[in-house]
Amino acid sequence: MDLRSVIFSFGALLHEMLTGRSAFEGDSTLITLTAILRDEVKPMSERAPYLPVRLVQIDIRCLR
Repeated sequence: MDLRSVIFSFGALLHEMLTGRSAFEGDSTLITLTAILRDEVKPMSERAPYLPVRLVQIDIRCLR
């Protein structure tokens, strides 16, 4: 673990707090972990269009 994992965790928590949904979803733990490694996160603007653009950009950068 290093600072990158802390930044990613912050981004995941921020995403869930602001949208009410997890950034990466799956039917099982394995599918969710695979989604984290392989898939792009769905834009927060689709789930919460009222969020400021800069906040969405910060979250996307944390999750990369």
